[in-house]
Amino acid sequence: MKKLFLPFLIILCAGNLSAQNFVSLIVDPSGDDHYMDAKEVRYATNSTNDSLFIRIYTYNPRGGDFGYAVALDTNLNTQDGNFMPQHNLKNQTPNNSMSYDLALYGYQNGFFPGVYTEAYDGNGSASTIGFSFDTTDAHFATFGVSLNDIGGNYDVNIIAFTGSFDISPVGAGPSDAIPDATFGSLRTSELSLLNKKVSKVSLYPNPAKDHVFIKSPSGESSFILRDLSGKRIMDIDLTHQNYFSVSHLKGGLYILSSTENTSETVKIFVEN
Repeated sequence: MKKLFLPFLIILCAGNLSAQNFVSLIVDPSGDDHYMDAKEVRYATNSTNDSLFIRIYTYNPRGGDFGYAVALDTNLNTQDGNFMPQHNLKNQTPNNSMSYDLALYGYQNGFFPGVYTEAYDGNGSASTIGFSFDTTDAHFATFGVSLNDIGGNYDVNIIAFTGSFDISPVGAGPSDAIPDATFGSLRTSELSLLNKKVSKVSLYPNPAKDHVFIKSPSGESSFILRDLSGKRIMDIDLTHQNYFSVSHLKGGLYILSSTENTSETVKIFVEN
């Protein structure tokens, strides 16, 4: 299915999306694509109309030729469904870490007016599922989908892609996958944890491989690191130093909070 995305629908969605609070889910290092270069995937939920919004950021603003894609594993079975036919520029291979139950595309060829959208089911067949696609800002694009169309809850695995208009199923890339060779996970049980107030504590580098340096304006020195399920991974004492090691951790997203204020969190993405 290929359809022209009408301007009035884009404007309507943009108004609704501006009120959403987007939370970081996946980050990607710069320099692995010469074009748009995927940077981050954020999500937002809307309990009023039971919707999930997925926003894909890029380091470079898009031009007249652009493409975005999102693969969703909605039943948490990463082996069934279809693999995304996208060629990842970073390692010259597809990201086949999971198969999708629903794939959404939004792209534009600069030689032709209008933004096009397509959807495909787990069999790789064109789907008539309705979804929104907003391109108001040149540094990101946002997909919106109803929970009724993805299993009725927010439990999904996600891979996103950026590139030129060739990212469409016909062109099949090349693209920049985010994450590069795995997939991001969102669970209903984790929403309350991820949506907590962001702390004033800053850290770098993020993503991190070896060490993470922490800067706290209030001088906090005691922190707790948790995984996305809320499990306590490690206690961190920075009384004598301003960094801690993450080299022993599995790759993925972690939540850092101060022992003085556990309601404020900072997200750390470990690349190991």
